[in-house]
Amino acid sequence: MACNISLAGDLLVAAGLVNKISCGTINLEVFGVPWATKKAIENGLLSFCEHDHSSILARLSATRLGLPFVPLPDVGKNDWSAALLSGLPEEFALVENRTLGHRNVIVALPLRPDICILHVPAADPQGNLYSAGPQCFDEELVLASKSVLATCEVVAPAEQCLNEYGRPLIQSLFIDEVVEVKGGAYPSCVPGFYSVAGPAIQQYNIAVHKGVKFEDCLSLLMRKTRVLGSGG
Repeated sequence: MACNISLAGDLLVAAGLVNKISCGTINLEVFGVPWATKKAIENGLLSFCEHDHSSILARLSATRLGLPFVPLPDVGKNDWSAALLSGLPEEFALVENRTLGHRNVIVALPLRPDICILHVPAADPQGNLYSAGPQCFDEELVLASKSVLATCEVVAPAEQCLNEYGRPLIQSLFIDEVVEVKGGAYPSCVPGFYSVAGPAIQQYNIAVHKGVKFEDCLSLLMRKTRVLGSGG
């Protein structure tokens, strides 16, 4: 389950470790389609349930709030919800809403991931996590998951983290383990630490498209073309 399968999910698919995905989009942004995922779906090796981002958030919120479901807006008023009504996946259900003229409403059922793994720029010795910029569904995902493993570029004193990032993104109360892993987001980027390794991602995706075996594709991806941690 993810907003975007992106590179992390495509690697799991390429390794043969995934048989079902639920997500809002499948892409590598400027690097195009993730070919391992695309091929697996086309060849019937991978089942796919399409969400929009609000339905993913609704499922996580239902778990976090202890609710049996969270209703989705605009039933039948857009192509996605109309498609859901034609063949409702197991992640959703129809509930009659008597306040809207007994109209059926699509509701999102709770999602409780077994584990959440996330990477952040910094953590303090107490296990609080720090990051800057937009965070998407990080907080909802952490609070809905059974276990949370966080990796970070650096463990630094709390005062230093507060000065650089402001208040914690996630408090230590909700984190099971924090591990310092420099370069843990590579070949993606962590602003202030390293930039995205565009050539490596492109080479990987081209190799997958050509049918190169997974081990060799992974080797292409992990050829680090710059020194990690030397600044953005």
